[in-house]
Amino acid sequence: LRTPLNGVLGFVQLLLRQNKLNKIMAAELNFIQQSAQHLLSLINNVLDVSRIEAGAVELYPKPMNLPNFLRGLPIPSKKGVAFKAEISPLLPATVLADGVRLGQILVNLSSNAFKFTENGLVTLRVYPVGKRIRFEVEDTGIGIAPENIERIFLPFEQVKRGKLKIEGAGLGLSISRQLAALMGGTLQVKSVLNQGSTFWFEVELADIESGQVEIEADTEQRGQDEKLVVPPASLPEMAALKRLARLGDMQNILALADRLEQVNAGEYRCFAARVRFLAANFDKVKLLDLLNVG
Repeated sequence: LRTPLNGVLGFVQLLLRQNKLNKIMAAELNFIQQSAQHLLSLINNVLDVSRIEAGAVELYPKPMNLPNFLRGLPIPSKKGVAFKAEISPLLPATVLADGVRLGQILVNLSSNAFKFTENGLVTLRVYPVGKRIRFEVEDTGIGIAPENIERIFLPFEQVKRGKLKIEGAGLGLSISRQLAALMGGTLQVKSVLNQGSTFWFEVELADIESGQVEIEADTEQRGQDEKLVVPPASLPEMAALKRLARLGDMQNILALADRLEQVNAGEYRCFAARVRFLAANFDKVKLLDLLNVG
């Protein structure tokens, strides 16, 4: 399902670059792009739930710079709602973590907070608690009724909250709670109706010495320099990678990098490895720089 959908999105993006488009054509193509992106998100969530329930989801922890990772998260925005990040200076600089899955949880929670906040503030807090690290997303939205607290974590469950129109399949919180459990944490919530909600979880992320991370990064860089053949921009996989990178969709970038590795008998293997490395570290800026070379 995802392969043909990524193809549609890639070709829509190419069409949007045409200079001869009138306003009506551009609006129609943007509608197709938004609808396809929404469908891709739903497909990914359904697949994630299926994999988690089957015990087929594994974590792939790698050394990463935690502050840079947090600053690079693709946090959504909404008119009338401000966003604030409170990142403790006491956090370890480098940790061993699955950046894609950790980012998936934090983006899911942030998106949910914006969705149910009409005016006010969404705050991301990250700080150490003993040997663990606590991740919090707080909003000043409509809150959750006490009788619905546990229901919101059920898959495909849409709990009506106020008069707001609810979009999505009701999978984000279910996936986030199960991914937090895989990391050794428990996603919890406290909420006051008409005042707001706070979702949080705590996990233990190994603090890696800077020297170890530099060695691993240098090793990866050497592998890149061996024979970094950049795919042509006309390649459909490249167009799809650029689109996903702009969205910050690191999970699909990893899957697409695996496919790119098989193109032309492995000619782009080193390039695909570099893409995987940056996506796993949630380094959106360097990833876009790399992809814009092609």
